[in-house]
Amino acid sequence: MAPPPNPHSAPDAGAGVLRLPLDAMYEILLRLPARDLCLFRAVCRRWRSLLSGPHFITAHAARHPGPLVVTGYDASRYHSDYPNRGVLCDIMDLSGHVLKRVGMTQEGQLAGEWVMYIQLDLICTGRGFKASYELLNSATGSVCALPKGLAKEHASHEQHYYLTFIAFRKVASTGEYKVLRVLDNPSDYAPLQLYEVFTLDGSSNSRVVVGGVVYFLSYVPDCVTSFDLETEDWRQALRGPLSGLMDNNSYWFDLSMATLSGCLVVVHRKCASVDLWFLVDFQRGLWVKQHSIPTSVPRAKYQVGPLLVLDDGRIVLIYLGDKGLIRTYNPRTNTFTGIAEMGCCFAVGLYTGNLLCLPSSASK
Repeated sequence: MAPPPNPHSAPDAGAGVLRLPLDAMYEILLRLPARDLCLFRAVCRRWRSLLSGPHFITAHAARHPGPLVVTGYDASRYHSDYPNRGVLCDIMDLSGHVLKRVGMTQEGQLAGEWVMYIQLDLICTGRGFKASYELLNSATGSVCALPKGLAKEHASHEQHYYLTFIAFRKVASTGEYKVLRVLDNPSDYAPLQLYEVFTLDGSSNSRVVVGGVVYFLSYVPDCVTSFDLETEDWRQALRGPLSGLMDNNSYWFDLSMATLSGCLVVVHRKCASVDLWFLVDFQRGLWVKQHSIPTSVPRAKYQVGPLLVLDDGRIVLIYLGDKGLIRTYNPRTNTFTGIAEMGCCFAVGLYTGNLLCLPSSASK
């Protein structure tokens, strides 16, 4: 006499195999990377409903906590052998596995598109010969164009050449994004910086000219200027940690800034080391050198900087150059571990969103 059928696993008449119990299938799917799960949504309506549900998305995020790294490229490189052609950014884990790829927009395929800056799950991209700029939300796929041209107060400088830097943050009280655009004319004779702040609410009238910036290195040696984007108020100028140790010729090439564990960090690149100076007291201007990381990489080949400090104390380092690298440094053992080779990478940041919430049209 045949055993009674299992109520949790009915036979599949078409394939002659048993269906998995729903709880077993759920557990298996939780173990898979988000990149595969997004493809599995096309299997059937039942799978799409399961894999798109808020409970599954939350459970998957808890099973795969990160951190995740976003690496941005020039998606319009015309060399046929360029490995990241057509890819704006990769989202990868600290094992170097690419979990998601975000391709260039349709407009970028015509005019060329590249990543300038990554922050708060937003990717600032430039496009075309005259470099129009947009903010791409990597979590939702939405795109917001930044105003073109200079503010009317800066109209007399329209003919000058400027390097453009972008910084932005979300204002908690309004939910809007404030954007600071810094236009830098690095002339040897008369260097000039213009600062513009505007709100991403669809109105060009919200743009105003201000004379500040959010944690930028000043032309004045070892001076950090800052501007509160939410209140649009100056903060006091801050003397850096290297007063008297830097000369004007090496200043711009040897210093950069980062944020680690919620602290502002000045990164001092020297011949044989990278020193990390943490700001521990803004009011007193107190800096502490917490790490001196040895390096044998030529300064002209890579721009080296920290990305984050892991729970076990290891520091994730980014090497930007023709062959970008991600490595971890263990200050206890003074050793390095390679994570990934990124190729020619333009920007790197942290991804804090949920990969399963990424729109399928923005991923590969």
